[in-house]
Amino acid sequence: MDRVLDVKRSHRKERVLLIAHVMTGFLLITKGLHEVSEVDASPVLLALTFGGGALSLAAALFHWKLHNTKHGVGALISFVESAACLFVAVSYIEDGTRYLQYPFFVASAIALGAVVVQLRRRHAGA
Repeated sequence: MDRVLDVKRSHRKERVLLIAHVMTGFLLITKGLHEVSEVDASPVLLALTFGGGALSLAAALFHWKLHNTKHGVGALISFVESAACLFVAVSYIEDGTRYLQYPFFVASAIALGAVVVQLRRRHAGA
């Protein structure tokens, strides 16, 4: 079949990853809904928030299938989540929020780190 070497993760770690995808998707879609209500909403930000949120929720629904496939769909989803979180953080800075952008910067860095790890594992298994 088209699978890489299965990474043995604990049940607890899988549950944490699932919750992280759901929370990221929920937050991105919520930010997208907030941007829709504004008059001068950026189409790029709208596409990234709604697209990133939908991909995050899809990753939560199909979590087991995505992380065991040979192609880099998991890395692609993590990259889109990273880009969306980065754009949301920049949007919060432009809106003048005080501390809300920092968790999104951290989430973006973590998602980007996940991309690097997933790609290294993929190339190490090939």
